[in-house]
Amino acid sequence: LPFDVMIVADVLYNQKLANHVVDRVCEARRMYPQAPVLLSDSQRFVPHVDRDLSVALEKQNKDPKSVQWQSRWLPQFTGSGVAIDEDQTYEVKARLMWVGKKD
Repeated sequence: LPFDVMIVADVLYNQKLANHVVDRVCEARRMYPQAPVLLSDSQRFVPHVDRDLSVALEKQNKDPKSVQWQSRWLPQFTGSGVAIDEDQTYEVKARLMWVGKKD
């Protein structure tokens, strides 16, 4: 199905998952080149996914120069999780990466 933007968030837990993300991002950019992709990662379990994605995109002549992490501080972020009963407020350093975004 066509889409306006692809969002990949909080799934880069290991190299195997990161490899799948790289494959899906490349597939999305090949099928829908007008649609940008936004990736986010706050844990940094896979340190070189940006490099791997850049290499894969370069192989298909898509967006290699636009692949790099941007860090953003989110002070007073409130969130919760599966194993947490109550909301927690804390500071978060989020990493974002756009692929194919037109400025």
